[in-house]
Parts: sequence; C-alpha cells; structure tokens
Amino acid sequence: MQRFSKFFSEQALSFDQKQMSEACNSYLKLCNILTYKDIDLCTIKIFMKMNPFKIAITTLLLFMWNANFGQAPDLGTASTYSVFTKIGAFTNTGASEINGNIGTHAGALSGFPPGFVNGETHVADAFTLQAGSDVETAYSYLAAMSCGSTIGTGLGNGQLLTSNVYCLNTAATLSGELILDAQGDANALFIFKIEGAFLIDPSATILLLNSASSANVYWQINGEFSLGANSVFKGTVLNTGEINMLTGSSLEGRALSRQGAINIYGVQTAISNETPLSIELISLTARFSQQTVLLKWSTASESNNDYYTLERSNDGIEWLIIGKIDGAGNSIGILNYNFSDVNPTQPVSYYRLQQTDFDGNSTVSKTIFVNTKDIDLNDLTIFPNPSNGVFELQFNNDYELVNGLMIVDATGKKVYSSENFQTTIDLSNQNNGMYFLRYKLASGLLEKRLIISK
Repeated sequence: MQRFSKFFSEQALSFDQKQMSEACNSYLKLCNILTYKDIDLCTIKIFMKMNPFKIAITTLLLFMWNANFGQAPDLGTASTYSVFTKIGAFTNTGASEINGNIGTHAGALSGFPPGFVNGETHVADAFTLQAGSDVETAYSYLAAMSCGSTIGTGLGNGQLLTSNVYCLNTAATLSGELILDAQGDANALFIFKIEGAFLIDPSATILLLNSASSANVYWQINGEFSLGANSVFKGTVLNTGEINMLTGSSLEGRALSRQGAINIYGVQTAISNETPLSIELISLTARFSQQTVLLKWSTASESNNDYYTLERSNDGIEWLIIGKIDGAGNSIGILNYNFSDVNPTQPVSYYRLQQTDFDGNSTVSKTIFVNTKDIDLNDLTIFPNPSNGVFELQFNNDYELVNGLMIVDATGKKVYSSENFQTTIDLSNQNNGMYFLRYKLASGLLEKRLIISK
C-alpha cells in the first residue's frame, strides 16, 4: 500500500485544488476495500484517471506489483514429489511414511524399507532430470520476488502472520506455534525467503487459520532445512542445502532441495491436505513420553459436532477405538482437546481422529504416528545451558543406545561430532550463539538446543 500511495501523493503535488478534491473523493470511494494489494491497484486506477498520459508508467508499476505479489510458483513435475533432491544421497532410518513420490537425481537412495512410500521412487532417471530442472525454476522464481515485509529471524511463539512475501535476511529458527491466517481468502499466499539455514525446534507447530492452506505456503531457503523431533511443518520447502527431518516430525507439503543430502528419521509426509473434516481442524499431534502418548488437537470452528473418536493402530491398517470425547456442537473460536493413550503399541503407534455430527455423519482425519521406543527428549539433560561453552550431558537410559552425537551451528555447519555418547562436551572455542545437539539412536535422531554465552 505504501509504495503506490506514496507515488500517488507525490504526483498529487502537481494537481490544482479541483483535481486534488476529485482525486481524494475518488480515492475514498474506490478504495473502500480490504486488502492492501487491492488498495495499491486502486491507487493506480485513480492515477490513470487523473493522468491519462501516464499510462506507460502505471503499466510499469502494475508489472512491479505482479512481481512482488505474483502467483504461486509452477512446480511442474516436482509437484508430485513429497521429498526430493537434485544432487545428494537420500537416506531413511526407521518407520517413515511418505505420501507422494521420492527421488534423487545424483546420489544413492536407501532405507525403504523399513520406510514406506505411498508413491513412486526415482533415482537418476528421466523423471528426476525433469524434476530437478523444475525445482531450479521454482526456486529462482521465488528468489526473484521482492519482499513485502522484512521480519526477524525468530519465528513462532504465538506469532500470527497474514498473506505476504516475508524476508528473513539471515539464518532463522521456528519455535512454538506460528499461525498463518488467510482471513477467509482460500487463495491467500504465504511466501518466506530465508537467507541461511532454517531450523525448526522440537515440537514446533504451524497452524493454518481461516481458509489458509499448506498448498499456498512456500519456503525459499538458502541453506539447510532441519525439521526438529515431533514438530509439525506445513508448506513447500525449496532450499539449497541438506534436508534433515528428525524423529516423529511431520510435513504437510514438500521438501525439495536443489543440492544437498536428505536424511529422514521416522517421519511422516503428505503432499496435500487430507479430505477435510466437518470441523476446521488446525492441528493434530502425538507425543510419546514416560510410556504414554499424549494426543492433542485444535479446532478453529465446529458446526453440528457431536463427538470425537480416537483410534489407534500398530500397522496403519487395522484400527482400535481407544477413546471418545464430546465435541462442542457449534463454535467459532479456537478449542483445544487432548487425550492420553497409556497403552501405545511398540515400536510405533498410529493414530487418527474420527469426528461425528449429531445427524450421525462422520469423517476421518489424516493418520499420524509416533515412535514409542523407551527413549525421548526428556531422557537427555544438558547443564548448564546456557553455558560458557562447556556442557555436561546426563542420559537417563542405556548409553549403548546412542550411536553417535553431532553438533551444528545456526547455519547448519558441523562443529563437533562423536561416535559415542559423551558426558562432557567442550565448545569453548566456538562463538556465542545457538547450537543444536543431535544424537542418533537406533530408532531415529533427536535434537536439543545449546546456547553459548561467554
């Protein structure tokens, strides 16, 4: 809005009093609309009306607007891939479930099984050649977009954003909840351009409100993309660097790399939204701790909703009802629900949510899963944290279960590694900042945050 409004006001300096009055009245009449994009266009229309000889300039401005707030990128054949890299090895560990194609055009692909792919697998063939080209094209399209808003590098923690092109000029993190609100516009685009690695904290979540869709969320990342354990991420990632998806995390969208290895550890992906429930479900998560799985879900609205049924499976095929919770009937506010499963199956438990209306009609959510090994994030204690660079590690389980440790900085660069569990880690030679400790287990990879403050 500010771009063209400023342009309009500068041109208005040359108007006489009658022209100024007409312009202001026209502006108020024509611009009684909701979105800043339409207001920008409205300003152009007024300028055209008042300055018929400036059409060429106005056309140029309109072209600039389209460049800033254009259409979603054309993914081409890459749209059929859930996880893909043009150059790099693709490795899965654990019971991952991938809904969509997977592939690499240059590198080995392994880990399927035990991973399951509900789609096609391609390695260095004509399909991956085309997909790699399409990823490059889509990445370049997003990279060329102008920023609508420049924001800080710490996303989440209850932050609410509306449709825009957001730029983050260095490496970034996502913690807690990030809420994307489409304000009732099913076509609203959310584009994020990140100049550096993008690290998603364990259990972080993206919530989509008011008709927002994962199909309209895009992340252009000039660096590594790391999805923390038990986190829920939404949108299409196009990055230059590694893709790491840690134990229990889920992706509703795509992860597509121009160049970088892919490492996934017991994750779940789906290209698009599942068949929607009658309610507006904004999240459904499962987390294992102390032999119990805590299921949580939130709704943005409910209509004629009688009750929820929780179902569990050990294979994603045969289902057992484990609980029932009353719905809210009719609601237009955010509601939060939870249910504890004290008898999860080993080593993986699958869950889904069935919603039933008062008239007896029911719909089923997407399937989620959680690894139910005896190890979780709470088994590892780090102290002091923050520290001057020396950290003590206490692991409340069998050390032999840890197959290796690695620490990366905020850009994704490895600064420490060990094949065995260590009780003391000395990073005093590193700079102040945020680091991530990743420890590898037979069941997957878990991650903890470290802070150095000297």
